[in-house]
Amino acid sequence: MRNVLNVQKRKLVKKIILIIAGLVIAAAGIVLGINLLTSDFDKGMKAYEDKEYQSAVEFFSKACEKTDIRGCSKLGFMYEAAEGVKQDKQKAKGLYAKACEGGDAFGCGKLGAMYESAQDKEQDKQKAKELYAKACEGGDSFGCARLGSMYDMGENVKQDRAKAAECFAKACEGGDAFGCGKLGNMYAWGESVKQDKPKAAELYAKACESGEEEWCVLLGLMYQYGEGAEQDKNKAAELFDKACEGGNAEGCEWSKKLKEPKAQE
Repeated sequence: MRNVLNVQKRKLVKKIILIIAGLVIAAAGIVLGINLLTSDFDKGMKAYEDKEYQSAVEFFSKACEKTDIRGCSKLGFMYEAAEGVKQDKQKAKGLYAKACEGGDAFGCGKLGAMYESAQDKEQDKQKAKELYAKACEGGDSFGCARLGSMYDMGENVKQDRAKAAECFAKACEGGDAFGCGKLGNMYAWGESVKQDKPKAAELYAKACESGEEEWCVLLGLMYQYGEGAEQDKNKAAELFDKACEGGNAEGCEWSKKLKEPKAQE
């Protein structure tokens, strides 16, 4: 009887060992599968987020070589910003062009900016406008914001404030602080949209939260004078100080004025 029990016990132990081994192999396979499915672009983004710029450059380069156009545009950005590589704007321009030709909206927007800001004969605002339009159509919020600015100012296009508002709204929805702030201006002054100062304050707040000090100042003024928001000079002071700390001279000036005795009356 004891021998029978021992045999059954050994069989049970073997089954348990086999089950555990199977689970270990399955887990290893899952991990391996995840690693294989993680693209060079994804690895590059992870390295970039961790500020491991040289590794990011390597991964984005591999991605671009494998025709992952997202890698081309991010690599172009790193060459333009001198992150992990020596600055090379011509190299960046070529990479943005490659990405844009492949349908990458981010690449189109950045290429448009290079054409708009270029010096002398290389500047081509009409080309920039076309690239911004392509970027915006592809969902790039930066491209929408820049296109909106062109329509707002009438640069290389017939001035169209309604079109500008549409572009700024799309940019803001995509998280572009400049787009939010510019749309806020339009609501503050009633330019091609019905004047709505509380709406303007909301948009300035969104832009300010994204780190754009200019809009923090404008939001601060709304709190200081009670326009579009309930008057709150303490809140205004906080916003002016935030702008000042970010290097905005107007923020510093308004902060100083608000702290003067007359302003407290």
